[in-house]
Amino acid sequence: MGKNRHLTLDDPHKYLTLKSDEIHIWRASSDLLSTEIERFEQALSDDELKRACRYVFMKDRNRFITGRGILRTILGLYLKNGTRSVAFPL
Repeated sequence: MGKNRHLTLDDPHKYLTLKSDEIHIWRASSDLLSTEIERFEQALSDDELKRACRYVFMKDRNRFITGRGILRTILGLYLKNGTRSVAFPL
């Protein structure tokens, strides 16, 4: 049985490694403070920002921003890059 660990994404100097015999399962909340949503919004690409603006309801827009921001943060920790350097091909 693997270990259950709680990790916050606040430490920009923390990096993650994935061993060949491991899987990492992430769970995150989409209910965040506006300051946290703004931080994730700054990490999005221009295309993602345009896509976020197409949502009619603020709740849906914030959920998209949060999801993409968390995804970029986690991938950046594994890749040892900043969140803005993570690219998603179209």
